[in-house]
Amino acid sequence: MLKYYQNYDPLGNVFLSTLMAALPIIVLLYLLALHPHKTKDGHKELGIFAPYAAI
Repeated sequence: MLKYYQNYDPLGNVFLSTLMAALPIIVLLYLLALHPHKTKDGHKELGIFAPYAAI
């Protein structure tokens, strides 16, 4: 039987691998909560509509 060994540390550094894995989550949370944008009326608001953040 063939054994598959999964590499949990692809960058060779546990800290860097963890940061790279967390990067998409950090970007998504930033877009949902903190990213400034203007509405159609010209008002500035924080956060964007969830489907736009996922794209």
